[in-house]
Amino acid sequence: MVLTLEAIQDEFPELQLDLERSGYRDNAAAARSTMDPEDTAANLAAQGRIDGYDHEFTNPSAFFDADPMVTRPHIALSVVDLYESNEAAIASVGRSMVELVRFEGQDIDGVMITDVYHADLPDLGKSGVIGRMNQLLVEYEAESTGAFVMWVRGPVVARVLLVTVGLGDLGPVAEALARRMDRRIDGVFAGEISATPVVPDPALGSAGRAADRAALVEGYDLPAMLLRPEDLADDAAIGGEGFIAVGGGLPVYQRQMSIRGPLKEADSTVSDVSQTVSLFPTVEEAQGPVRVLQTVSHDAFKGLVGATLLPSFGEQGGDAMTVHRPEHPELGDAAVVFEVSLDALVPQVDFVMLFFSIGRVSVQLIVAGPYEGIAPDDVIEMGRIIAQRVLQHSPTSG
Repeated sequence: MVLTLEAIQDEFPELQLDLERSGYRDNAAAARSTMDPEDTAANLAAQGRIDGYDHEFTNPSAFFDADPMVTRPHIALSVVDLYESNEAAIASVGRSMVELVRFEGQDIDGVMITDVYHADLPDLGKSGVIGRMNQLLVEYEAESTGAFVMWVRGPVVARVLLVTVGLGDLGPVAEALARRMDRRIDGVFAGEISATPVVPDPALGSAGRAADRAALVEGYDLPAMLLRPEDLADDAAIGGEGFIAVGGGLPVYQRQMSIRGPLKEADSTVSDVSQTVSLFPTVEEAQGPVRVLQTVSHDAFKGLVGATLLPSFGEQGGDAMTVHRPEHPELGDAAVVFEVSLDALVPQVDFVMLFFSIGRVSVQLIVAGPYEGIAPDDVIEMGRIIAQRVLQHSPTSG
């Protein structure tokens, strides 16, 4: 029933399907994304929700649009939730609208709704509603707009949501996508449309299994080396993790986490933490990338980071940032740290990037947060914890 990538390409060719965040959502997963932070799986089950499925499309570079006249969503959602009955589905739409008003002006996980507008869409299913919510991204002091459409088809609640930085009006496009999705639902009910659920890329899956076997055979427990949510903050959560495919068949494990507040016992305010550990064939090969980064010019590093963080800016990505490389920290066999500010963009975002190696293991730790919100020493301390775990979960001969 949900919109596919092909269905949105005409309007938004830069959006891509996020495989990590798309797919089936049980009540526990759905409770984590509702407006009410106290919602639980049991609450949703009592309201009649059975299951759900969504496609999430993302374009991270749109989050950094500096031109206020450009209106591109950085997130688009197409969602269906299955309820026990048509009545339960209709009640769910009513609750959603009440909660939007109820939580207006409150900081919920770093987002504050400042205004809500909505109107009925009587010709779209039952209880059809279209709306717009203006939001403040508290940590970044940036405005954001969400255009949404919700409606009911039998026991199913369908939703389309477009989110953009700034106050551009995406309502007409959201309505057009909703009506396109409604026609797709017609086809599903008629038995004319079917689809295969989202699953991880088979290439990544096979690489992951191969890397898993390699790590276990050689005695390295890569996942155990990384920071966990409880190490950072009470509200930290894992956004995605797993073995990833890279050239040369190296075992590489990545864990990404999101945080809505300060780190435990630290001065930094952080929004995202990305950690990657790689197992190289030799100690020298693990140190190699770090040694290169210790000597690379700032311009070369800007080009590398710009291509990664700001691909839509092309060669101009480096012009949107400043880079500072403090003295190399004493960490592992080789280490280097960079402070990166995307200071030519709105909202301004800072990164601290730490790279180091211990034995055959190479570590990449990237921490993102609001302007001047991250203390490099806090990130280095996070690296020290990872370094201890690398030693604990490596064979003694490694």
